[in-house]
Amino acid sequence: MSFVIWRLWVNRGEVVQHRVLAGRYQLQEQLGRGAFGQVWRAWDERKGRTVAVKLIQVGEIVNPAYVADTTARFEREVTAVSRVRQPNIVAAYEAGRIGDELFLAMELADGTPLSEVIELRHSRNLGALPVADVLAVAEHVSAGLAAAHSAGIVHRDIKPSNLMVCSDQQVKIIDFGVARLLDDGSPRLTKQGQAVGTLAYMSPEQLEGGEIDARSDLYAVGCVLYELLAGRRPFTAELPEALMMQHLYNQATPLSEIRPEVPAELAALIEDLMAKDKQARPASASEVTRRLAPIRALVEQAESQRRTAFESDPESESSRATIFESDLRVESEQPVAAAVGPSAESGRVTVLTDDDVASPVGNGTALSPVAPVAPEPGAAPVRFGPGLSGGSAPPPVPDWAKPSRPKRRSRRWLSVLSTFVTLAIIGAVAVVLWLRTHEVFKVTSVAVAPAAAPGDKCNVTVDVVGSVVTNGHGGEITYQWVRNGDITSPVTTAVVGTGQTIAQLHLSWYLHGKGTYQAVAELRVLTPQVASAKTTFTYSCH
Repeated sequence: MSFVIWRLWVNRGEVVQHRVLAGRYQLQEQLGRGAFGQVWRAWDERKGRTVAVKLIQVGEIVNPAYVADTTARFEREVTAVSRVRQPNIVAAYEAGRIGDELFLAMELADGTPLSEVIELRHSRNLGALPVADVLAVAEHVSAGLAAAHSAGIVHRDIKPSNLMVCSDQQVKIIDFGVARLLDDGSPRLTKQGQAVGTLAYMSPEQLEGGEIDARSDLYAVGCVLYELLAGRRPFTAELPEALMMQHLYNQATPLSEIRPEVPAELAALIEDLMAKDKQARPASASEVTRRLAPIRALVEQAESQRRTAFESDPESESSRATIFESDLRVESEQPVAAAVGPSAESGRVTVLTDDDVASPVGNGTALSPVAPVAPEPGAAPVRFGPGLSGGSAPPPVPDWAKPSRPKRRSRRWLSVLSTFVTLAIIGAVAVVLWLRTHEVFKVTSVAVAPAAAPGDKCNVTVDVVGSVVTNGHGGEITYQWVRNGDITSPVTTAVVGTGQTIAQLHLSWYLHGKGTYQAVAELRVLTPQVASAKTTFTYSCH
């Protein structure tokens, strides 16, 4: 029996084609796409609701190793989102496989990514977010992570684009595509020394490819809150290597120097979240929530005192209102769903039933849903004012604050201006299309160094590490190690995921015998383009 139905009908003289997946999900509009998958807005005919459906085309993946990695990531995302039912985490409904496609039906997070809110405020010169709104974001994200961590899940990629500001003024965490389950006993998705995540928000232990836990997510939360309050990221650099070094060794500029009105307790909490040593960070997301409660009380008390002061001075309040209470709506062109990840199994396997939590892919063991963890009582909705109010209508503007009517210009100038704007739009579209066509996977630089010098030891194995920096589009690297200029290793393939800018390749070189000589290790990248780097170190045995 086929689980995929194609429906055709005529709409204003045009043939419209709608695909119905698994006998119930009518795909309507593509919301996003990745290397091997897409996210669609769909209509659940059985439940009568709009959902998001993630599709992964396993048949398009050529490299067997990448198929296995894609499958593992998809299964982990399904397992991750199915474990938690909590208002601040996108909910999963059903998952399985049909032919060469994997699918995951989930809640459609109808709203705007926090990254777009940040960009919108920058474009309108509204400055950093108000402290009260940053506290609301912190409370919602902490509540969601507390539920995820209680289920044994580390997200590993907390960043503004994975935090959705929804129309109900809730912040939802999306994209568990690189989440790691702490208690499933499965092998790591990456080798030791490889980092997964987004470099601008990645914890030191992630960058070093070490063991991570819930406190790695808290480091990323600290980076996000710092950006919301400071109006800039804690660390910036043009080269990925320089950005890595800052996360590993530098301290961000204190918030008190950038924005003195930020409460000292909130600045201290963010500093603790961004501690280089994870032992110095808060022990859990629940602890973060507890520390946020008294800070919110202080902020609300200060706001109440400010309003009382202005009530006694209406003239001052009127002049201030034009600056602090001009609500502009946060608008997005379309809702954004969870990220695009991938997987594989034969036949159609239903992993989750509708609103129940069933077995994850392949193991047949029922999952026990975790009790919802809601935001703390009294947690404020996310308003994003002044300037962005989460969807409320703008207040009336006083006549004296309205811009004066521009002088009427001649039709000739209007025609010229219209032509110029049209040409500019055409040029911009052409540039965008050209960039999309030429968005190919590239290697930008290569570096090689031994993880540790062999020293004066006999018969040792040296771990030589090659760092390959890419443009983040994802793809395959073929490479070869050369020892002392003439001993070549077999050509090997490595897969770099989309968004990953640094891949680490290892050579285990066994050195033996007596004497002292220079050992030269060279890493030659063969595709996607030729690049190489070498290192020299001394082996000494007496």
